[in-house]
Amino acid sequence: YGTLKSALTAINTDTTSNSFKITFLDNYTASSADLSAMGSKYGTRGVLGKRTTNKPTIVFTGATNYSTGTSYSSWTTFTSQKQGIYFDGFNAYFTHVNLDWSGSTVYGNQNDTTFDDVKFVGGAVTAIYGGRYYSNSTNVSYNLKFEDVEMTKDAPVKKIFGGGQDNSTGTINLTMTNCTIYGNVYASSGPYNSTTYTHTGDVHATLQDT
Repeated sequence: YGTLKSALTAINTDTTSNSFKITFLDNYTASSADLSAMGSKYGTRGVLGKRTTNKPTIVFTGATNYSTGTSYSSWTTFTSQKQGIYFDGFNAYFTHVNLDWSGSTVYGNQNDTTFDDVKFVGGAVTAIYGGRYYSNSTNVSYNLKFEDVEMTKDAPVKKIFGGGQDNSTGTINLTMTNCTIYGNVYASSGPYNSTTYTHTGDVHATLQDT
């Protein structure tokens, strides 16, 4: 489809399928239009932002240059530096792709968000939140998962929050399996500047071989 926005727009026309895959055949840098299509701090303004009960899982994956190998060094890279990255109305699943999100802050917006066999490159990610930018009053349960994720001192994720950047309600499941993590990990909501927020509900954090 040429652009991430076009791919998401096409996905949104299919309201019956529950899983899609977007492959970055070459290194790809997200435009402002792409990021707006993915989501917003309000949680409902992306292309799929109106999805509630019929939220699909979208797999974002890189292409592999088999002439150089099969490890991360041969994968394509998805770049979005110094941006807010939000997922509205879909569960995001990143696998077999390098992520250059240096200086960016990522919000799952209380959708299921998964990083499976990926490597962070290019510089420090400011933060990844499983939750929202703004508070929510309804009870929402979701998962934030990291599996086989590789970070380095040069490309850490400074802060990982199971929760969001404001008060929230529901059940949070944060899972890390077989990962190398550089950064601070908060099971629920953490401090933002000098303010601490409250999560009301269950919080489950499971770290294994990490």
